[in-house]
Amino acid sequence: MLTLALNSILSDDLPDVWEEAFRIYVIREGNTVFYVGKSEANVCDRIWGHLGEGSWGKLSGTDRLGKFIRYYASDTHNWQVDLMTVNDCVPYIEQLWPNATHDVLQAEAALIFHYRPCLNLMLNNHPNPLPEKYQRHLAEQLRISLELAKLVK
Repeated sequence: MLTLALNSILSDDLPDVWEEAFRIYVIREGNTVFYVGKSEANVCDRIWGHLGEGSWGKLSGTDRLGKFIRYYASDTHNWQVDLMTVNDCVPYIEQLWPNATHDVLQAEAALIFHYRPCLNLMLNNHPNPLPEKYQRHLAEQLRISLELAKLVK
């Protein structure tokens, strides 16, 4: 496992020690886990994809995590990204599924079940609530949704 500051990834300031085997990423601030994700290829490119950049972003645009990162850009200097290989995730996988294959899908699912990240909706029936300081984003999203609903009527 390798832990980097999110800003290091966003500024493309990556260390010399780099493993192409990193397939899982956990975006967090201290003990608050915001998001667990996976990538079949370059994890950093996938993180950029959440922001609507890189090869992933060109396909999908900015998603929920990307909007959250952009909204709280001034706070992201405190956020960490744990980059993990599938082997790093084996204890989490075996806790849930002792005889399961050890692949990227099982690794992502096991970490989502373990951490219950605030922003993961799939595979996460009981996400942890966002810390209060990050809930203004939700209020803003609700306000925008209500305004758009008025326009549609």
